[in-house]
Amino acid sequence: MIVDPYLQKTLKERAIFSLDRTVLPMLPELYEGVVIPVRRWIYDLAVRGRVNRLVSERLAEWPSVFTNIEIETVNRCNNDCPFCPANRGADRRAHAVMGRRLFTSIVRQLGEIGFRGNLALYSNNEPLLDPRIAELAREARGAVPGSFIYIFTNGTLLTPGLYTELMGSLDLIVINNYSDDLKLLPQVREIERASRSDPGRYGRTKIVLRRKSEFRTNRAGQSPNRRRRLGLTSACIYPFSQMVVRPDGKLSLCCNDAWGATTMGDLSETAILDCWFGERYKEARRKIIRGRKCLSPCRECDNLTTGHIEEVPLKLGFN
Repeated sequence: MIVDPYLQKTLKERAIFSLDRTVLPMLPELYEGVVIPVRRWIYDLAVRGRVNRLVSERLAEWPSVFTNIEIETVNRCNNDCPFCPANRGADRRAHAVMGRRLFTSIVRQLGEIGFRGNLALYSNNEPLLDPRIAELAREARGAVPGSFIYIFTNGTLLTPGLYTELMGSLDLIVINNYSDDLKLLPQVREIERASRSDPGRYGRTKIVLRRKSEFRTNRAGQSPNRRRRLGLTSACIYPFSQMVVRPDGKLSLCCNDAWGATTMGDLSETAILDCWFGERYKEARRKIIRGRKCLSPCRECDNLTTGHIEEVPLKLGFN
């Protein structure tokens, strides 16, 4: 299905997203300097109580296992979106590709703990740059059959053949169609046609119309087109719910730490659960419960989440 996030159904959402269709194209500086801060502060006030309550509940339930894991098998993107710190012109990371033995070890461990949460075969990258992606998806499906496996892609490298192969293993593929005129790219249009030939695949294929020139969250101060830093009052659920694996097996604090500035453990040396219940994560949780100002790079981050992955349904719980 095709989704236009700038045209939301409710009156409240229409009022908010109408700014994206009007102010953003004409006055980008006003949009970044006024619209974005006001929107984030209002949202902070609106969800602060809920987020802080969720964090307190997770702390009270401790120990508990992550519900979401992102595995980045190659740390590169082929696009140049100005809001993304991992775009091909802004990326500061040394090129890395995950070894097959490490990938197998990770998904095997997930299977052994009976993981039934969300398993993303991407993080701050374009997953289709890994020519093994369909094969890795099949291995993940076999090793962790109860998980919800998905990818986000810009779709420029997606062919009907690769799409068909991937959908044999994925529960969901989200194609972010980056185009300032909000028209489908030729490659994406071809996939949209292919998805319609199979109702089962069509329901698991989401094409999201996105502007390249848009402003997103500041990604813990790493976003190239966000100069302003906003100090928000809400805590954050990510240290209690999300694990992000870089290609070398090292763990980032969360998905917003695009360049891997903070390392929470190393799966090439330590087991998943030993890392998750390790001292680095414990310290991050102790700090974030007191407010994001207590933890770097969280003190500069204006991302807010209530525990759900954007646009992806959660399947929570463990065997």
